[in-house]
Amino acid sequence: MIKIHSIYIASQAGEPMIKRDAARLSPGVGIEGDRYALGIGAFSDSVPAKIRDVSLIALSEIEVANEELAAGGLKAYLSSETRRNIVIEGVSAEGLNQLVGREFFFWAQFDLKLQNYVSLVSARRA
Repeated sequence: MIKIHSIYIASQAGEPMIKRDAARLSPGVGIEGDRYALGIGAFSDSVPAKIRDVSLIALSEIEVANEELAAGGLKAYLSSETRRNIVIEGVSAEGLNQLVGREFFFWAQFDLKLQNYVSLVSARRA
């Protein structure tokens, strides 16, 4: 089952990502309180403008990268260190990329109990 593993925001460019138990998403804006929703992300002023409402990453790809790091004797990284807003469990990077430009829905489950239903209006590549 595809589900949201974790949600992160940073209120300023370069600040550490903070894990959130829940988030309010606004179509065309992003996650309330996140640097890109506030228009102050590191790439907010890029030309040409790029839509950066919400960024997603597959948990499975973080795990694969960490296995490769461990095999090379390097330290694994935390999902917050990817600087992505939403970590998705139960889907590959390829599967996640198939959602680009489409409307889709996930159930958000934290601490083994259903807390809310999150609707992502669209996902686009950064």
